[in-house]
Amino acid sequence: MRVTFDKQLLDSLIDTEELYQHAPCGYLSFLTDGTIVKANRTLLNWLGYSSREFLFQKKFSDLLSKGGNLHFEMFFRPLISASGVINQLSYDVLRKDGTALPVFISAVASKNPEGSLLAVHVTLYDISERKLYEQELLQAKKKAGAERRKFEFLSDFNPEIIWTAN
Repeated sequence: MRVTFDKQLLDSLIDTEELYQHAPCGYLSFLTDGTIVKANRTLLNWLGYSSREFLFQKKFSDLLSKGGNLHFEMFFRPLISASGVINQLSYDVLRKDGTALPVFISAVASKNPEGSLLAVHVTLYDISERKLYEQELLQAKKKAGAERRKFEFLSDFNPEIIWTAN
């Protein structure tokens, strides 16, 4: 069965700019020199910037720590230039106040017909809650390990034989 769509109706139902601006993830685009030329409202809110102080004022590298910048130059740039796609790299991006926001970054390159890089379009996913959950799991694992070592210590020095039977 073939389904037909009324383009005007579809366009009236979907406001792509509204979807872009208020998506549950951050979007930005930067030129080959790193200058950020577009960003959505979600990302600007996460980072604490207005569009006036962010667009054409910041470079993507400004959002990264020294270690993040090193990784960006040594891994991200060559990979995006060669393959045109990057999926789920973990970075901490810096907010206006200097605090770090942990994110997964995926990116796609825009290239001219000759294959030269024109711009990079980046999607950022806030993984703050995931990081907190991971920290809680690590602390629980450490606590369980300490309890196990305590039990092993006690059983090693117990004069009675400890055994189990079904």
